[in-house]
Amino acid sequence: MAKQEFQSVKDAIAREGQSWHASPTFLSNLPEDEEGMKYLGYTPGGDELSLEARERNGVELYRHYLRILKTIKMSRKMKSPEKTPPAGNAASKQKMMQQFVVAQIGRRCNGL
Repeated sequence: MAKQEFQSVKDAIAREGQSWHASPTFLSNLPEDEEGMKYLGYTPGGDELSLEARERNGVELYRHYLRILKTIKMSRKMKSPEKTPPAGNAASKQKMMQQFVVAQIGRRCNGL
């Protein structure tokens, strides 16, 4: 970063009445080439997916999770009241549902 850029940052800080002090650091003195760019973010290595691909996978898994939850909610609505288990089984039923959802997401992860 050039000295005039630091001065413009300092001027902006002063205009805003802030007390922060801008000064050069080892990062601001890095060359603006590939060598300097290695400090400016995450670079996947080896067989890792890119951040964009990982984000797409996460979004797709979340959508799949929401579809599963919607299916579970719909199936609960379709059950008749006399077939509903007693309240004492609510915790075990919830645990079973959580295990089901985790298993479904796990299957989906393996398929991506």
